[in-house]
Amino acid sequence: MKLAKSLLLGSAAGFVMVAGAQAADLPVKAKAVEYVKVCSTYGAGFFYIPGTDTCLKIDGRVRAEYKYVDWDYADDYDLGFRGRGRLGIDARTATEYGTLRAYARYQFTVSSGAYGTWSESLDTGAGVVDRAFVQFLGITAGRTVSFFDFSEGQNWGGTGYSDGKVTNVLAYTATFGDGFALTLALEDAPRRGTLGVDHGAYYDVPDIVLALRADQSWGSAQLSFAAHEGQWTDPATLSQSDDWGYAVGLGVKIKLDALAPGDYFHFNATYTKGATNYLVNDAAGAASALRDYIAPSVYDEQVKAWGVAAGIQHWWSPQFYSYLYGYYESADLDVADYTEYKIALQNTWVPVKGLIMGLELAYVYDKLEITGLPKIDEKGYEAIIRIQRDF
Repeated sequence: MKLAKSLLLGSAAGFVMVAGAQAADLPVKAKAVEYVKVCSTYGAGFFYIPGTDTCLKIDGRVRAEYKYVDWDYADDYDLGFRGRGRLGIDARTATEYGTLRAYARYQFTVSSGAYGTWSESLDTGAGVVDRAFVQFLGITAGRTVSFFDFSEGQNWGGTGYSDGKVTNVLAYTATFGDGFALTLALEDAPRRGTLGVDHGAYYDVPDIVLALRADQSWGSAQLSFAAHEGQWTDPATLSQSDDWGYAVGLGVKIKLDALAPGDYFHFNATYTKGATNYLVNDAAGAASALRDYIAPSVYDEQVKAWGVAAGIQHWWSPQFYSYLYGYYESADLDVADYTEYKIALQNTWVPVKGLIMGLELAYVYDKLEITGLPKIDEKGYEAIIRIQRDF
């Protein structure tokens, strides 16, 4: 009886030891995995950063472009190649005071030939912080498009109406009912240099921009004003003086969905005195032409210039659209007048969402008249092939 009891107790003890050893070998239950969650508050593409209440969106662009130009004054390097990459990050957080937003976008471009200068081939690889700003409580601080610009165009050619000028800003936007908003901005003055012996690196105050914008069911409109302080040098005495220039702009975009979804018409007009870089023409051709051709002794004054730009887009089908646009600008001095206009047509195929393949054909005309000198007339033709993927 004692022998049986000993055997029974020994077996039980062994069973407990074996069971304990096996239990020790079992895997410990892992901590639950935190999966990325979709954030629908700010639209498509946003997701929550794991472990935070911040929503993030990543966007980008890859562009291949090929350009041919035929200008009266350019005999070489009619062909140009360009590759461009862009990557942006948009971070937004809901707070008790409203949305806190930070956006940064880096762009890298490699160009050659006609994308460089007209007189020599220029192979360039340039990276730039294209956007970097914070928005909170109506404040925008950092690098973004000037609040003066009303950007609704899509000119591929580089001159003419484009997607606005990027500069450093500190701005406040007050929003009202019915889609109205008023912005007061202090903007980096050197980015807005003006014609004349204007030393943009030396300035006392930033540019002051005021913009009233309305976004309605029919489209949008904006009235803008900018004040720019220039520092002018007397060529004879080299003495310097400060003087204020200004610019006034009007922009309108009208939706034409009755023709086809996505159709629109836009119009822009700008008048400037002593602040020619606010012209609708992105390259400010009026300013550069006068600066190149006229001696400082005769243009040391504030240039008066004006320009208009317009365009219309029409979707022929869900996969194909055309865009016709043009601009005209003129600059005047006591001894000189400069005129430039451009008209262009784009035809673009959209085989799949996010991909475009298109061709732009353009005609450009310049005229420069200087008192006592022969008139200069120049014309040019441009063709651009673009293949672009946005995501």
